[in-house]
Amino acid sequence: MAKTKIFWIAKKVDDTMEMWAYNNKRKAEEKGLEVFGVGITDFSFNLDGVEFEDEDGFTAYISAGQIDSFGHFLLYRADAMPHAIGLEQEQAAIEYVEAELPYSAGACFPAKLKGGSCDVYMSSAVEANGALWTFEDGEVNEKVSFAQMKKDSKTKEYLAVSDAIDGAEEVSDIWNMLEPEMFEFTEEEFEDIFHEWWNLQMGYDSVKDFGRNSSFEDAHSLYLHLLPHANEKKETYTKMKHIKLFEQFINEAVNLKKDTKELQDDNYLKDFATVTLEDGVISVEMMDGENPWGDDGVVTFYWDGKMAWCEGDFSSSEYEEPVTSVSDFRDALISEEGWEA
Repeated sequence: MAKTKIFWIAKKVDDTMEMWAYNNKRKAEEKGLEVFGVGITDFSFNLDGVEFEDEDGFTAYISAGQIDSFGHFLLYRADAMPHAIGLEQEQAAIEYVEAELPYSAGACFPAKLKGGSCDVYMSSAVEANGALWTFEDGEVNEKVSFAQMKKDSKTKEYLAVSDAIDGAEEVSDIWNMLEPEMFEFTEEEFEDIFHEWWNLQMGYDSVKDFGRNSSFEDAHSLYLHLLPHANEKKETYTKMKHIKLFEQFINEAVNLKKDTKELQDDNYLKDFATVTLEDGVISVEMMDGENPWGDDGVVTFYWDGKMAWCEGDFSSSEYEEPVTSVSDFRDALISEEGWEA
């Protein structure tokens, strides 16, 4: 697995601590200077509890460093000091927390950060952005990790549930879209199960609203609720489903104009990238240093709805796998994984 550098900053005030981490060194330096205060120019990634007065007049302590990660990393507080450690597998991170951090608090993050950054706030409770999970006193919380959700999203059962949700206006719409052989319940039983799950949800005005705006996390939550009723007789799941999915894939044309607008409106990309569409190819020109590798020079990424490639001032590369959706293309823009060396 490729090595990824993580640049981190920590600020401690009394019994509270906040930590930030970045994939990009320059972005991390900017955050460090912001935390340290206006006029401070001697920030480095070799700070260990340097005392300073923050913008609110409180005595604060700043620390900063960098680590290598091969898949995951932890940001945490132990003995009132900030720490960061890189680990390869998520399971290894869980085992490390349970065995080595019985009186600590923090969070676990993927090495390739969504948006290039993450943070964790530790006080009487732990709150984190971009984390797979948080932990306190050696115990990992029970929230399903994003890595596990991504793994589940490739299963036949999850795909069936996700497809059924998309565009549904009534509970019966979801039922009608589910593959009959996939789950062992009647329509009445399904409605009871769905309403039991629905009563635990917040943030949706109606099933129609859910069908249009469901989040990945909520779709996965419904999948988990239905999973105990999945039919374990895999042989009954016929080849017709595969044929249906193949025909759906062939018949879905990539709306490049719509995808271009989505990328142009992306809050992360709009600050440092120029997105254009020409001759059936979307191009994303990233500013100096703003690319998955942190390389100097401008890098332009291209996508024709099927494949992605990039050309830079000093090198070029092709994405190893087909890229058939705008979300896949965006993921390729922020991750060095999948690109030919």
